[in-house]
Amino acid sequence: MSSWVDLAFTEPWLYGTITVFVVAAGVLFLGMKFLGRMIAARQLAKAHPPNARKLSSEDFEALCCRTGLSRAEIARLYFTFMTVTEGESHDSAEKIIEELPYFEGPLQDRMISALKLPEEIDFVILASALSVFSERAALDDKMRFLFRLYSSELTGSVSKQDFTGAGCGVEQVTPGAFHV
Repeated sequence: MSSWVDLAFTEPWLYGTITVFVVAAGVLFLGMKFLGRMIAARQLAKAHPPNARKLSSEDFEALCCRTGLSRAEIARLYFTFMTVTEGESHDSAEKIIEELPYFEGPLQDRMISALKLPEEIDFVILASALSVFSERAALDDKMRFLFRLYSSELTGSVSKQDFTGAGCGVEQVTPGAFHV
C-alpha cells in the first residue's frame, strides 16, 4: 500500500502537486507583502497625524531625485521628522537639530549654520539639507559642508583653533592652510 506522499509524486498527480505548491507559495508571498505594508502603514500612522499631508509616491520620487537619498532612507527620515515635530508639517530648525538623533555630538550647535537652514523648516528642506550626508552627494558639496562646519568665522578658512576647539586634536594645522 502506498502512502499519499508517494501518490502525490507519481506521474498523473505530479503536475497537480507542483501547481498546488506554486499557488500556495504565491498566496504566502502576497500575504506577507500585504502584512508588511500594513505594519509599515501602521507605524507611520503612529507618528503621522490623520489630518496632516502624507508623502505620495511622487513626493518620494522627487525627493529621491533631489537629494540622492534612497526611498527607505527618506521614509526613515520622514518617520523621525514626524515624531520630533509631533505631526506638524514644520518646526524650528533649532528644535529639530537638537532632537534628531543623527546630530548628537560636540558639533551639534554648528549644524544649523553648516547646513544653511532657515529658522523654520519643513521636511523637504530638511531632506534637501541632509543630502550632503548621502554617499551619492557630490564631493564638492561635502567639502563645502565640512568647511562650514569647522570654520568658526564665515571667512571660508579653517584655522588651528577651529580644529582644536571642535575636539579633533589636530596640532600640525597652520592657520589659513585650508580655503574654500
